[in-house]
Amino acid sequence: MLTIGPVGFLFCYKGAILLNSMSEQKKTGIFYVKGPPGVAVMWQGREMYRYRSVEELVQAHVKAVRALEAVQGEKIENLIAGQYGPGNPM
Repeated sequence: MLTIGPVGFLFCYKGAILLNSMSEQKKTGIFYVKGPPGVAVMWQGREMYRYRSVEELVQAHVKAVRALEAVQGEKIENLIAGQYGPGNPM
């Protein structure tokens, strides 16, 4: 059974690396970890976040994207209101 790791990696069931084009670069990607079991998000060789499961990672990502979209939407609305609102000639 094969699983796909981060870009440039392909892992077999036992964890042996079959292909590694990032050997000289610092790790960036999403990795399964054994102890404690879960998923680690790595950026330039540093662990940024660790989740208990892929589902937890996806839930956190969805929440973050929705929050970002809400903030950006509010900023855009304020920008448009400031530009084209009452009292502002076109």
